[in-house]
Amino acid sequence: MIKINEQLHKYAFAQYLCSNNKIIMNPFSPKKSFFIFIFSFIFASVLWAQDPESCDFKCSRQHAVTNTSRVSYYQYSTMDKYDVKYIKIDMNAETNSRLISGNTTTRAIATVSLDSFVTELKSNIIIDSILINGVSKSFLQNADHVFVNLIPAISSGTLFQAQLFYHGTCGNLGVYAGTISSNGLSYFATLSESYQAREWFPCKQILSDKIDSADIWITTSAVNKVGSNGKLQGTDNLPSGKVRHRWKSINPMNYYMPSVAIGNYREYINYAKPLA
Repeated sequence: MIKINEQLHKYAFAQYLCSNNKIIMNPFSPKKSFFIFIFSFIFASVLWAQDPESCDFKCSRQHAVTNTSRVSYYQYSTMDKYDVKYIKIDMNAETNSRLISGNTTTRAIATVSLDSFVTELKSNIIIDSILINGVSKSFLQNADHVFVNLIPAISSGTLFQAQLFYHGTCGNLGVYAGTISSNGLSYFATLSESYQAREWFPCKQILSDKIDSADIWITTSAVNKVGSNGKLQGTDNLPSGKVRHRWKSINPMNYYMPSVAIGNYREYINYAKPLA
């Protein structure tokens, strides 16, 4: 607001100069009024352009600072010390409920000597246990992050695996569930952009680190169908009327791109081939 006032003062000063130089002799003359307007506009524009700290510039920088703070809030610096290569989400879920259970496996390469493994998961999701390279480890869950001490440290360049087992009710920022009365659809769906992936699986929410490939296995009631990333590899009939749907993606993707949609969908299968 201060800068805006300063610019108004500069504009007023330009008009003052015009007036003192006898340019305004007849304020009602169309030609002179037009000349005054053009001169004042150009003079004020030059003064405005010479000020790099204009309101618009400062507002845009303030927006950038806000974004930086927001990114820092969501990301813990230790996560920069490993490069994610693969994830496997093996999860149980039903429609019309945000309750989940299962485990997520992350395979990554340590980019420096790694004495702790840090990942993100909302604190309302309860962690049952954590395995690092198949060995059970103690952990701390705090501020929507999970911290695991690694003794001994994992050497730089070493591939390692972290598997987290968990259960709980997801928040409503990244997971949606309900029933649509008009058509009878009962559903469970995820939407992880921008920072909601951690609402439903442990993850590293840093855009520069792409997930190279992923398996997403979802177990749900037999009446449901499941959509996810990549291609459906197959389904497995399990006890108690459950079916496991195995999806696989081999394309690199950001942390927010893994997704799941479960519903009592109707399946259409059509085959086509060219004429002989």
